[in-house]
Amino acid sequence: MTVETLHDKFVYELQQVYYIETELVDILDEMVESTADETISEGFETHQRETAEQARRLEGVFDALDEPTELRQCHALDGLIEDRQAFLDSAVADTDLIDLYNVGAGVKVERLEISAYEGLLTHADRLDLPNEVTEPLEENLDQEEATLKELKGTMSGSTVHQLLGRLMG
Repeated sequence: MTVETLHDKFVYELQQVYYIETELVDILDEMVESTADETISEGFETHQRETAEQARRLEGVFDALDEPTELRQCHALDGLIEDRQAFLDSAVADTDLIDLYNVGAGVKVERLEISAYEGLLTHADRLDLPNEVTEPLEENLDQEEATLKELKGTMSGSTVHQLLGRLMG
């Protein structure tokens, strides 16, 4: 795809966000499996279901734009995935450390997604795109912001304090 216009840039970035959401369905499954704390694991499981729904909403956005539903690699997400794998490869088999890492990784991913949706909505506004495009993007953004708030709450909540207490002895 040659990017020549703001509309082309919008579609390019939409393809990247679609890549992010579809990749995260699998990554969140791994995070559910690797997270020992039940509360944190359940949060990832809930977000996995939301992420699958967000991907479906994006498919509707492609339809509304009369554009093919295509994935475009997002190197920012790939870097976060590689970083997570490097951590898992180098960390001792300490479930508390892995749980803490997974929560922090979740925050990083949410910030990436929020930035992506904000950019798409800014472009959609400039392009005067219809509600069939903007409403699903706004709904996804709202969910991402809610998830970030939950993760930040988890980071300052009793579950993480208990994990830190066990790690610090």
